[in-house]
Amino acid sequence: LYGMARHWLYTKRRELALRRVMGAEAKEILRFAIIRMLIPVFIGGISALIPIWLIMQEWMTQYSNRADLPLSMYGTVFMFVLMVSGSILILHIRKALKEHPAKVLYHE
Repeated sequence: LYGMARHWLYTKRRELALRRVMGAEAKEILRFAIIRMLIPVFIGGISALIPIWLIMQEWMTQYSNRADLPLSMYGTVFMFVLMVSGSILILHIRKALKEHPAKVLYHE
């Protein structure tokens, strides 16, 4: 996720600078970037829930004293991953927003 966020922000530096020059507020840019970056994390997490649940159920059958893991446990872990991912993205985006647009757009 760190590498994906870094690459996305590096390739979108000019776009973000143009948005700032055209009058977009930092909140709007932050919301745009977070939504744009968390969509793959969300899709990956949702698509992985059922296979992970099936694999865990199969693995737990090997033990005589096993506890069934409720599906809500996986949802809790998924929400935690989304929160950590969002925090990482916010830090990257804030760093990119601190960069002066004139320095980014200098070559154009």
